[in-house]
Amino acid sequence: MVLGTSSIYLGSNKLEGPLSRISSDLVELDLSNNSFSEEISRLLCHPMEEKNELSILNLGNNLLSGEIRDCWMRWQSLEVMVLKSNNLTREIPSSMGSLQELEVITLLDVADSSPLTSLMGLMSLNLSGNHLGGSIPDKIGDMTWIQSLDLLRNNPSENSSSSGTNSVDLRSPKDEKQITGQHV
Repeated sequence: MVLGTSSIYLGSNKLEGPLSRISSDLVELDLSNNSFSEEISRLLCHPMEEKNELSILNLGNNLLSGEIRDCWMRWQSLEVMVLKSNNLTREIPSSMGSLQELEVITLLDVADSSPLTSLMGLMSLNLSGNHLGGSIPDKIGDMTWIQSLDLLRNNPSENSSSSGTNSVDLRSPKDEKQITGQHV
């Protein structure tokens, strides 16, 4: 546990091993681009007596494993979350939909994004490289508040063109806005 500091930036330092618990007063944590391993739940799902203040969590590009457990109610201050490029299981727990302060989320290798569609403050959603197939859920098209939506490197079943590019169209039934992502 790290006490007495509000921000920790240790990205790209070739650190390895398991993650330890963090202090509830930590506001920013960047451990990206290292070789941290073990289950992610050790860091996220331990009991806390005080309100957690963490607003930025970047654990992208590590060797973390296990399921993303349903313990996100403890992280209500979270505004930015990056969990991409780990060995996490592919389901997004329903409690992640309770993170109403969340503005930016980057998750790769997930199977179902529907718990995220209730996040009214979400401005950036990156679900690229998830091998999501079929059509895009209507709920994502209804998220008209999204400013940045990345669905590249998926397996859409619609709109294949002869040039070898896959294109996904999202239309909101309310105002017929169109967002197009292309995979080359």
